Amino acid sequence: MPSVDVPEPVLLTVDDETFRARADPDQPGARHLDWVSGPNDGVESTGVVYDGPVLSVAS
Repeated sequence: MPSVDVPEPVLLTVDDETFRARADPDQPGARHLDWVSGPNDGVESTGVVYDGPVLSVAS
């Protein structure tokens, strides 16, 4: 597997809650969000960024 440049994690604050967004070198386009300020240590969600064309638009 070729080497992938992974950006440094970024801290985001939303409604007084802090999250760490980090890229996943094993899943290109995927970002993991760690809830840093939340009551449950280790809570994580994952999303994938899609950079392709819009396939359809709902009306």
